[in-house]
Amino acid sequence: MNIKENAVIALLGGSSCAQAVLEAYCERYGVSSTDARKLTAGFGGGFASGLTCGAVAAGCMVLGLALASNDLSDANARDTTYNATQSLLARFAERNGSHQCSKILSLNNMEMHTPEGKQRLRESKLCVKMVEDTIDCIEGIIAKAKESVAKTVVV
Repeated sequence: MNIKENAVIALLGGSSCAQAVLEAYCERYGVSSTDARKLTAGFGGGFASGLTCGAVAAGCMVLGLALASNDLSDANARDTTYNATQSLLARFAERNGSHQCSKILSLNNMEMHTPEGKQRLRESKLCVKMVEDTIDCIEGIIAKAKESVAKTVVV
């Protein structure tokens, strides 16, 4: 199975959108699935407040794993990661009209906290699309970043 398929299986198996995205990348980046679930536990439903989609938030974490450096003085890696994060937000919003969970799912902030709103969020097939779109965006951004690094090394 590929990353996108793994993420959808995790989502349909009970993970939040955020948990599904980060869990799908665990093997690639050496993160335990237990830690991934815990790290992203509060991200679903737009940080449980209808804000930035949890899948996108977890996507930003994946970009950090892929592109950031352990060297805090590495300004180039920091800039690359910031640019990748901005690109993820823009690409996702271009595909879905927004990166805000409440706008994508047509829920207002009050509905996000009702049992009916939470149920609608869990049952929404839109969340599958958000997870898939996030992964498509992540993969494109990482490929572009790697291509850019390869060009720099060749020169």
